[in-house]
Amino acid sequence: MPTVAELTAKYFIPDGGVASLTPTSGNYIKPLIHGLNFFAEVEKEIQRLLNRTSSKRYFYMTAWHLGLVSGQELGIAASTPQGTPSGGLITGYTNWNSMPAFAPSGGKTLMEYLIEMHTNGIEVRILPWISPMVLEFGDAAKNAGGIWLFNLHSLVSANKLRQNTAEHVVALNTLAHTFGAMHAKMVICGDEEEEMQNKDLVEPYRNKPFMTAFVSGLDPVENRMLNIWRDIGARIEGVAAGPIYNTFRDWWNELMSPSRPNTPYSFVVTSQQAGEDKPSSQQIVVYTRTTQLQAPTIKNRTAPASLAGYAHHVQVLRTAPQMNFPSTAPTTTKLLPIQRSFLIGSGFYKRPPLSFAPSGLFEVKDALQKAILSANKFIYMEDQMFASADVFKWINQRIKQCIAQNINLKVIFLHGADPTDPPNGYLHEHIQHLVQGLSLAQIQQHISYAVFQGCVVHSKLMIVDDEWMLVGSANNARRSLYTDGEVSISFFDGDTAGLSPVQFTRAQLWSLYSDPMQPVNAMLDPTQVWGMWNISMDPTVLATWGIGVSRRADIHLMDLPFDYDWNPSYSQWQAPKPPYSLQDENAGNADSRLPY
Repeated sequence: MPTVAELTAKYFIPDGGVASLTPTSGNYIKPLIHGLNFFAEVEKEIQRLLNRTSSKRYFYMTAWHLGLVSGQELGIAASTPQGTPSGGLITGYTNWNSMPAFAPSGGKTLMEYLIEMHTNGIEVRILPWISPMVLEFGDAAKNAGGIWLFNLHSLVSANKLRQNTAEHVVALNTLAHTFGAMHAKMVICGDEEEEMQNKDLVEPYRNKPFMTAFVSGLDPVENRMLNIWRDIGARIEGVAAGPIYNTFRDWWNELMSPSRPNTPYSFVVTSQQAGEDKPSSQQIVVYTRTTQLQAPTIKNRTAPASLAGYAHHVQVLRTAPQMNFPSTAPTTTKLLPIQRSFLIGSGFYKRPPLSFAPSGLFEVKDALQKAILSANKFIYMEDQMFASADVFKWINQRIKQCIAQNINLKVIFLHGADPTDPPNGYLHEHIQHLVQGLSLAQIQQHISYAVFQGCVVHSKLMIVDDEWMLVGSANNARRSLYTDGEVSISFFDGDTAGLSPVQFTRAQLWSLYSDPMQPVNAMLDPTQVWGMWNISMDPTVLATWGIGVSRRADIHLMDLPFDYDWNPSYSQWQAPKPPYSLQDENAGNADSRLPY
């Protein structure tokens, strides 16, 4: 068995003196499959906070899409379609008006929990992403469809939360690159104070201080809880919760910094419900330091101590953009000269660098590259998109190295496209990097590409050699490695003699996809079940997963190289094969290192 030192050298990237990158030990990582499991753990932490009386409790959350209110409260037409770029993603509901407010377990809504925590003296801070395009050009942004509707949902949610708590509870995250997003999904909560109502209790029974963190691809939106939505996250306790806390603090405090642009955005939502004689409107003010109430900055807090008896080694990984803009007009994107000039003249276009990352942060990219080039047995990836030429190049490089060394490396991709990702040629273009220089026999020997039809595989997951796992918000996409604001963790179990959570989680996942569904202990040895990735799955097999939910397994294995003409993951579009354009990719799958 490899030692901790060997695993650290194999998987963790050098910290370069950056404290947040320093690997930590003495952590407890709990992978959580499915939104129901993930948010059940978050709800437990909320209830834990509410059961305490300390004045030093806090609950912080980020979101790419914030669904605290029902779709009906958006005031958009009941006929607004779902599952299309123009209608936005309401997968599992017939339209926006049919989607309820997010409730972690189907009972009390998250909005109700947030109001209750604020009322009980808990410091609540919510940080949803909002595109500057939506704020600057609201009417024009409506034509963009999905993003406008997601942001509208977040804005109305933020507005209602403020009305029921306080203005400073929500800061709208406008820190993103112009062609990017603040995509990280984090929850950080805890209590600095040790409550000792009974001082006679021995140490293990005292109500100690705590800090708990969560990372995932899950937003607090109701459709993420449905069984057609496949996702995974992780609960983090121990020293590693500290860098996640610090990431939230850095983002929040950056928004409050006097050095940031001081644009007092005001977003007016106008709607007309059935039976109304005239439109009604609500005004949503983006939180800036010019508003009447100054939001306090997030203070430094000491990271938790190592947990005795736990040997999970963790590295917290981030992506933050460079702000690399030309002095005249952007040429990287597919825009007309007059459009470029208009954008350059607008106040939002040139985003200032982040003070805590003036040259950007590309830690997720570095970790992926190191792990891929270290793999000896298998690489397993789940994602809604495979849109990174770099990742495919690294995998191709490692397969060739293993062939030369007579190592039988397996690479398995599980893909389930998000129906709101518009048809594009990224995957078709980049897959050529994956198979370049490999014979058909070598492709069939080393690569399995599976499509989970009828399911959004929204996971952002990679497992290598049953030793190391990467989980969080970062997709296998160029924008996630170089542009969007992301947070993921990588970890391994230092107790190398026992069954690691990495191996157990991989076995859990594969048992869900097996034909027929096998018990988890039958999947622990991956070499004994490679065949499940070499045959088409029986669509009549019922696979049970999540908490009391089930769906039919419908996994199909693709031969590589493949073409969109028969790729079922895009058949739902009923559209011709989308052509690849580098300019389109630069706009939709942006690389912040380029001069936009």
